[in-house]
Amino acid sequence: MDDTKDVYMRDTLFLEQVGKRKEPTRYIIDDTLDIYAVENYYKVYVAIPAEEEERFTMKSLVGHLRFEPEYLMFQPDNKRGGILNMMEYLEADKKDVVVFGDDYNDMDMFHSDWLSIAMGNGCQALKEKADYVTDTNVNDGIKKACEHFGWI
Repeated sequence: MDDTKDVYMRDTLFLEQVGKRKEPTRYIIDDTLDIYAVENYYKVYVAIPAEEEERFTMKSLVGHLRFEPEYLMFQPDNKRGGILNMMEYLEADKKDVVVFGDDYNDMDMFHSDWLSIAMGNGCQALKEKADYVTDTNVNDGIKKACEHFGWI
C-alpha cells in the first residue's frame, strides 16, 4: 500500500470521529479490506482525544505522534537501522553520527553509539535521553548546536 497520500479504511468511522486530515489525503473506503492480509503498515491513525491517551498502555512500543488533538498517528520507524545501514555502506565510523530529534518517533535513533541532540521544543522523554539539548527548531536550534560543538 502507498503511504504518500492514500489512507485506506474499511468505513468512514474515523472521518466521522475526527474529520479529515489536514495534509493532502485521498481516502480509499473499502469495506472488503482485510487488515490482517495487509503485508506492510506504514502508518496507523487512532481516533482518541489527548485527554484519553493514557488508555494506550503499550503505545511506547511503536513510534507515535500527536499532530492533532483528535488522533494519534503510529508510525513504526527504524531510523537507527537506517543510520547503521548508511554508515555501513559508506564504510564510516558510527561514532561520527550526529542525530537531531524532537519527538517520540525519534527515540529509536537516540543511541549511545553516537551523539544525540534533542531540540528545545522536543518531548521530555527525548530530552532526557539526549546527550545535549539545544534551542527550539524555530529558534535556530540546529545551527546553535553546531556552533556549540565547533562544527561551524
